[in-house]
Amino acid sequence: LKGEAFKFYVKIKGKGIAAEDFNSNSIAYAMVKWNGEVAKTGWIKDDRLWFAVKNKREWIRGNMIKEVFKLAESAGFFLHAREELEMKFRRKRGREANRKAYSFSSRKLITLHDVRAAKEFKAVIPVNPAYTSEEGKKLVKELGVNVHMSSAIIIAKRALEEFHSWIRDEWVK
Repeated sequence: LKGEAFKFYVKIKGKGIAAEDFNSNSIAYAMVKWNGEVAKTGWIKDDRLWFAVKNKREWIRGNMIKEVFKLAESAGFFLHAREELEMKFRRKRGREANRKAYSFSSRKLITLHDVRAAKEFKAVIPVNPAYTSEEGKKLVKELGVNVHMSSAIIIAKRALEEFHSWIRDEWVK
């Protein structure tokens, strides 16, 4: 980030970063303070996503994302992090797994998230989601949350590192 875009990120006032972990029928979120301390975690689930038609599915996901943004704003978190998703379809899956994979449109979900952020003038940091579940499994017993919430915590901490590196790069110049 350079120039005015970077100044926009630096001027953000808030308690930290809110991160989202997207799943086929739920969104797990975590709010992490600037010092890396976990402030809040949660999970918004809607089983109607598996059986809904395309337009209804998009509407449900949009409402779930809207709810996450409202929760983050009410808690004082204005910077958002999301995973950079790519779904790879495999032929040999079970019937239920195929239905879940088909109903999970990652590109549309990312678009919905970014549009919501733009409407609310929130900044978004995309994060590589590689190995977040594996790292999150180590935090499950320690923090008392499920794997998806711990993945959201890992995403938030990676975004925090990315944000601090942007600040360091800009101030060194």
